[in-house]
Amino acid sequence: MPAPRHDSHNHRQDGKGPAPGGSLQPLRLPNERAHVASGWLFELSPGSPIRGSAVGQPDLDALAWHPVGMPFPADLPAEITAGPWRLRLLADANWELAWVMSRDPDVVRWTLYPPEMTEDAAHRRSRRITESANQRLSGQYAVLDVDHRAIGTAGVASSDGDPAAAEVFYALLPQGRHRGAATAAALALSEWAFSVGVERVLLLTITGNTASEAVAVRAEFEPDGEEIRDHQGSPTRMQRWARTTRNRTA
Repeated sequence: MPAPRHDSHNHRQDGKGPAPGGSLQPLRLPNERAHVASGWLFELSPGSPIRGSAVGQPDLDALAWHPVGMPFPADLPAEITAGPWRLRLLADANWELAWVMSRDPDVVRWTLYPPEMTEDAAHRRSRRITESANQRLSGQYAVLDVDHRAIGTAGVASSDGDPAAAEVFYALLPQGRHRGAATAAALALSEWAFSVGVERVLLLTITGNTASEAVAVRAEFEPDGEEIRDHQGSPTRMQRWARTTRNRTA
């Protein structure tokens, strides 16, 4: 399926983020705003600002939790079916999704997305994601619902030292939560990793993120210890989960 068309004219002139408009008509519900970007519809929760902030942000690597180094033995698939959801490999033109994700407080609290990303930072992040996919090091996907709305992201990264290991990750916008999308994405991405020879897939959750821990359990991951990793510039305790070729039921 061809990538969504990117409308290069769909930007604000004040430098404060993308403007509504584009190839799809915005879906407007009572007390809710919508944002159209790169042909995908992003619904923002009530009260979420359309306008971005120009505050400076550290240029965090999109895969800072997921150190990569050894390429997968196969190309990252352009699209993966995950139950009723579809995972579509992100491209440079889809930078607006990162811009939107960074404006959700729960996404920022529990994942690597920095708060209030600038347009330039979102562009840089998207370029790194594309480069990693081209090098077979990792793939980050838009999670699409049956109406082709992007409701979040999910991805898989190779191990930095073990060709038999990989790591999956996910983050959802409010309208994508409590619908089984994260569980389906984690299962689908780990199944793809198993299909190319990976024997052990890891998943990390910040301690206290009970919703993500429940996703791990539903996706057949088992507790596998703890570790400390950087989150927003601070050492943070993480729960490590593992799904292996031995404990999977698929």
